[in-house]
This record gives sequence, C-alpha cells and structure tokens, in this order.
Amino acid sequence: MAGALGVRLSGPRIYHGSIADEPWLNEAARDPRAADIMQGLAIYARAMVLLTGCLVMLALAMPALT
Repeated sequence: MAGALGVRLSGPRIYHGSIADEPWLNEAARDPRAADIMQGLAIYARAMVLLTGCLVMLALAMPALT
C-alpha cells in the first residue's frame, strides 16, 4: 500500500510506553496526508471487487472440475 500511494509507512513508534524500532516501508517517499486515506480505501475497494470476481469465477469452475 505504501508503494501504491507513494508514501512511507510504519517506522519507529511507541507501543505501551516502549519504542518499537520498526523499519520504514517505502522509506524514500513522502509522509502520508489525510487525503491518502481515501486513496487507500479506493485501492482496497478495487482489490475486493477483483477478489470477489476471482472467487465467483472459481466457484463457477468448481462443478466442471468434479
């Protein structure tokens, strides 16, 4: 998702008072902005439509395989 949006995600953060020193995803990119949330949701929605289509095609093909 970080690459698709052109932003960097993850990185160091604090969990329950302890620093989690995680690596950045897409480190050289810009920091995310609020508008990136809507773009991320649009990418997610398209992926779900594609997944649904694939599952429907698989379900239709299953009777032919048996």
